[in-house]
Amino acid sequence: MVCTSQAQLEQKAFLSPGNFALLLAIVAIFFGWLALIPKPPEMEFLRLSRADVFAGDSVMVRWNANNASRVRIKIGSETIVDSNDLNGNQEFTASASGTVEAIAIRDGKQSEALTAELKVRERPVVPDPKIESFSITPRSLAKGEKLTIRYKVNDAVRKLTLSPPGQLLDPKIDTIFISADVPGSIIYTLVAENEAGVTVKESVTIIVV
Repeated sequence: MVCTSQAQLEQKAFLSPGNFALLLAIVAIFFGWLALIPKPPEMEFLRLSRADVFAGDSVMVRWNANNASRVRIKIGSETIVDSNDLNGNQEFTASASGTVEAIAIRDGKQSEALTAELKVRERPVVPDPKIESFSITPRSLAKGEKLTIRYKVNDAVRKLTLSPPGQLLDPKIDTIFISADVPGSIIYTLVAENEAGVTVKESVTIIVV
C-alpha cells in the first residue's frame, strides 16, 4: 500500500493544471507591465567632425538619442543645439575651447550627459602679399616681338597670375618672355594672392603696333 504524505499532496495540489495556468498568467502580466514602463531618456552617442580647430571654423556635431522628446547640446553655458530630432546633425561656429555636453530630455527627466572635448586655437596671422616690383619692356613694340616681364613678390604670395592671358606664374621665378600678338594698347595686370585669399595687383600698359 502506497502512503502519500501531506506535503506531497500539497505539492500536487499546487502544481495542478489550474494553478500552473494561473502562475503563467501572473508571469505574463508582470513582464507585460515591465514592457509598458517608459524607459528613461538616453544619449547613445555624440560626435564632433573635428576636435581641434581655429577660431571661426565650422564644426559639425552629430548625435543620437533614445526614449526622448528633445536633445540639448551645450558648450559651457552656450546652447548650440536644442532640437526634437533624436538622430541629427548641426553645424556651429567654434569660438572657444570647452566641453561639449549632450543630454536627452523627456517629461522633465534628463539622461546622463555624453561629452566631447573641443580645442579652439587662435588662427595664425598670415602676412599680406606684396608685389615688390613689376616691369615690362619694351613699352612699345611691333606685333610678334617678345616682351620681357620682370617681377618680384614677397614670401607670403602663394598664387601669382598675369592677365592677359590669365597665366599662372611661379613666384620664385622673376622673369618670363611672352609674344605680343595683338595690336593695340594692352594692359597687363599682375595679381598676387596669399594663403588667406588676400590679393594685391599692379598693372602696366604697353603699345603693340
